[in-house]
Amino acid sequence: MSEKLVSIIVPVYNLEKYIDKCVDSLVNQTYKHIEIILIDDGSSDASNSKLKQWALSDRRIAVYGQNNGGMGSARNIGLKNANGEYITFVDGDDYVSDTYVYNLYQGIQMGADISMLKRQLVDEDGIIIGRKITSSPKIELLTGKQTMEAILYQNPDTEVWGKMFPKEYFSEVKFPVGKYYEDMAIMYKLIEKSSKVSYMDSVDYFYVQHKNSIINKSFSRNKMDIVEIGEDLSTYIQTKYPDLEIAVSNRLFAAYSNVWLQIPSNNNKYIKENEILWTLIKKYRKNVILNKSKNAKARIGAAISLLGRKIFRVAFKIAN
Repeated sequence: MSEKLVSIIVPVYNLEKYIDKCVDSLVNQTYKHIEIILIDDGSSDASNSKLKQWALSDRRIAVYGQNNGGMGSARNIGLKNANGEYITFVDGDDYVSDTYVYNLYQGIQMGADISMLKRQLVDEDGIIIGRKITSSPKIELLTGKQTMEAILYQNPDTEVWGKMFPKEYFSEVKFPVGKYYEDMAIMYKLIEKSSKVSYMDSVDYFYVQHKNSIINKSFSRNKMDIVEIGEDLSTYIQTKYPDLEIAVSNRLFAAYSNVWLQIPSNNNKYIKENEILWTLIKKYRKNVILNKSKNAKARIGAAISLLGRKIFRVAFKIAN
């Protein structure tokens, strides 16, 4: 059986410092039947010239550009121009192992509709942050519901990278444009289309944590997109998988807490946003506390939040 073409979609915005390491990891994949689609999202640094140089060096690379429209818009352009039967995503400031595509494709070959693998959090120098994730060749086949539960407990998380999808799934599912947290907005819709999902116990995606990451930027009202997207997810789970109520509570408690903690405690500019997020934290924390079997970190955080905002904020800073 001939190998299927896999499209790797990479959005790029002002990543001149990181993009070479990312693309180098892609052109050296052991699975060779790939195309690499690089989308310059209106960069103002040297990213575009670097992308063009890469396109000249490897015929599998195609470069597209747009005025700055955000991650979702850039990925949609990549999907529009993708020729592969399967799609995987890599962010332009991250990098992957040389077996990243091969392992994802092996998962598909097992009869899965979607394949997933593990990621390791690293700093800009490639040094592991936090716990080192273990790796093995084990592959698990999950149902759609089991997959949904796994991503709600963030193992793996709701990011589209580190996964492989049939391109046809995106004929109906598009990334929201101009919003943060676009992965959470569509991941459950993609899983809904699948009957089997493979999850390989292999660390092949390296998620680079640096000071310019969206997650580390100071709070802005745009980050309140998490509320609309999170509540849509909650409604979906309550309708489709009501017995996963505790799992979705865990995911949303973590998401809302993460955004709330980015609001400066001494800033009166975001009083409304502060109250909205704190109300949602209180809404979901009861289910998190009651969950005795999974995600001990979230359960401890939820319990600490009962002691009030100030202590919750201090405890988070100490833990991180």
